[in-house]
Amino acid sequence: MQYATPLYETVESHRAWAQTQDARIPIGFPMFDSRTGGIALGEMLMFLARSGVGKTAWACNVSANLRRVPQVFFSLEMQGRYIASRI
Repeated sequence: MQYATPLYETVESHRAWAQTQDARIPIGFPMFDSRTGGIALGEMLMFLARSGVGKTAWACNVSANLRRVPQVFFSLEMQGRYIASRI
């Protein structure tokens, strides 16, 4: 009985998964998509930057580009009505 998967198997499994094109969703920003291939199913995207540089506006654009994909949007800085007005 094997209780733990060897690290090399986990790494190879991750490589195979990460290189599968149909497992990733482009977010509609060519610079981001060309570098990352998009967001993988089940992956969480965190976009961090200092205040006032447009994080919420960028996230709203990503959300609008991915209307066909179920998503959750959290903002620790803004109330929901302000985010809704920007969408």
